[in-house]
Amino acid sequence: MNECKREGNFRSHEKHICFYCFSKFSPGISETCDICNWKKCLNGHCGCDVSKETKIALDKFYDLFCDSKNNYSVETKNVLYFMIKTYWGYCL
Repeated sequence: MNECKREGNFRSHEKHICFYCFSKFSPGISETCDICNWKKCLNGHCGCDVSKETKIALDKFYDLFCDSKNNYSVETKNVLYFMIKTYWGYCL
């Protein structure tokens, strides 16, 4: 189970999108799933509802872009972000 490194640090205006039903929700007021440790959307979906492959990809994405302890420079993060935006249509 992945530990949420941001628990208690969500901004009040911050919105997330459920990767299962694509609804928007506020993680600061959402419940945390006891099984997967993901925030539940308003429809009750969490990491338990997505495929293992999707969960692994999302965990890698968040480790890369959201974990403050990673060793990537701002330059590297910007390049990776640019690559995702630029090549998104080509990679699908």
